Parts: sequence; structure tokens; C-alpha cells
Amino acid sequence: QYIQSLNLNPPHFHLILLPLAPLPGPWALLVWGIVSLGCLALSLRMIVREAGVVLTPWRRRLAALALLSFAGLGAVAVTGQVSFVLLLPMTLAWARARRGAWAGAGHYLGLVMSVKPFLGIFLPYLLLRRRFDALGTTLGAAAGAFLVGLGIFGWEAHRSWIAGLSAVTWEWVAMNASLLGFLKRVLAPSAYYAPLFDAPGLIGPIWLLLSAAVGVVSLTIAATDSSARTVDRGFAVLLFAALLISPLGWTYYWWLALGPMVALVAAWHPLPETTPLAGAARRRRALLLISLPGIFWPLPATVAFQPNPWATVVTGSAYFWATLALWAALIADWGLGGG
Repeated sequence: QYIQSLNLNPPHFHLILLPLAPLPGPWALLVWGIVSLGCLALSLRMIVREAGVVLTPWRRRLAALALLSFAGLGAVAVTGQVSFVLLLPMTLAWARARRGAWAGAGHYLGLVMSVKPFLGIFLPYLLLRRRFDALGTTLGAAAGAFLVGLGIFGWEAHRSWIAGLSAVTWEWVAMNASLLGFLKRVLAPSAYYAPLFDAPGLIGPIWLLLSAAVGVVSLTIAATDSSARTVDRGFAVLLFAALLISPLGWTYYWWLALGPMVALVAAWHPLPETTPLAGAARRRRALLLISLPGIFWPLPATVAFQPNPWATVVTGSAYFWATLALWAALIADWGLGGG
């Protein structure tokens, strides 16, 4: 079935695309690809430095294999999405916050948030953490971006953008790793997936209930964490929570959490069996391992064994389970105090 995927980026984002408009399609795509890969390379370099990861030859080969096998890379390659371009300011925001430069972090957060409003979950986080300087710069940067867009493109373009957002009906697609995407696959008929139950009336209430639970738990953890890894864990848990809660939690946005996740996982280590937290450490490790099949699950395999309701739950929703497992692993890590 053909899906008409609308352009859901706000008008001001198109300012960085205007230089590509005079180019023929293939050349514009090539330039976009080069710019995107440049942003990815800069982000990876910053992440390695911030996380303190020593890249031995063996680790370089393993990292290259992981990146090439990563389902998030396949999602970007298929869609030509903006993920790598957004990864750079998100990584800069995380790096600034780690160094205590919260006002600077807010500038970058605001820019990313203005393009992807589901990242608004960071606003209550900054408020609860009493990072009022970052809250001000975040709101200022986001508002400034929209004002520039209004001044150049006008109100009609923004009305069209809002209408496009409200017209989305393809949340059931496998690349959607959100709670709503999972529920729409298992509780309603769709083009590729046989539902477990045909109960579309339950989707809205269950989604709202689960989203509220994920949001409250995530904000509680991010706001009360006082460990040495508070920034890493706060950014990571909020980014995965945003993907679970948002109707548009696509796998190509996994990239946004790359920096804090690398920093956290690099610091995770087994605890001696004699310590009271050894069991929690095992659960954290188990949840991370549970996420791996979905993280590397190829997109064509998401329609394997269809039509079959249980295949919809398992293989058709592999990306959802990976996102949920990573979020749960971060919850377990908080319980360990980052140990």
C-alpha cells in the first residue's frame, strides 16, 4: 500500500533547505547526504571525546559494524531524514549540559525542539531541576526560530504545517517505535499487520494512560537524580520517553540519544555478587541485551510471517520493544545510582 508521507517539518526548518532548491533532484540529494554525514561525523567525534571512550583498532571495527548494522541507519537511508542534522545540536546541548554550561545547552535544545516539538518534555525537566537559565534560552531559541519562520513564510505556511501534523494516519508503520504505533498495530487492522485484537476504541485511552505513566516516571527520575551521571541519564531517559510518548516516535530519532547512551553504557560494569545491587545490575544488563535484536532488526523483516497477529506483536513491533527495553534499562540504572 502506498503511503503519502507528508512533510511534517515546520516552515523555518526549510531555510537550510532553500540552497538546495535550484539543484536537480539527484544533486540536491547528494549535497544533503554529504551535509548529513558531516554532521554525523562531527557528532561522533564529540561523543567519543565526551564519553572518554578509547577507540582501539578492535573497537573501531566493532563500532563501524554496529553503526552499519544499526536499524536507525537503515531508517535514515530509506527516508533521507533530518536525524543527522538534528543530532549535532542535540549532542552539543548534551555536551554543554555535562560541562555545566546550561544556558548554552538551552540554545541548542531550543533549536532542536523548534523542529521536533515532541522534545518539549525537556521543558518540565529544566523547570524541575531549577535550570531557569537553560529554560529561558530554550524557550527563547524555539520562539525565535518560529518568529523567523513566521516573518519569512507567513501564517498560512504554519497553518498548513499544523494541518499536516493532524492528518497523520500511518502511526502503525513498523519504523514507529512509539506506544501509539504499537497499539495501532496490535489493536487495529493495517495494511501490513494482522492485529492481535480488533479493538480500535481502546487505543486512545490505553495510549494516554501508558504515556502519562512513562512521562511521570521519566521526569521523576530525571528531576531527582543526584548521581555523577545525572545529565547523561536525564537526557537519555527523556529522549526515549519522548519517542515512546510521541505519536511520531520514529526509529531514525534513536540517533538523538546516541551521546548520553554511549557515555552511560561505557560506564556500566558488573557488580560483585556479594553486593546488594548485583541483581539490579544483572537486570540492567539483561534489558540492554533484550534491546539488541530490535536495534539491529532489518526493516524488511518487520513484515515477516504476516498475516499473523503474534508476528505483529513480536517481529512487526521489534523497534518498539527495543525502545521500551532501553528506557527500562535506564530506569534500572537509576536504581543502581549509575553503578
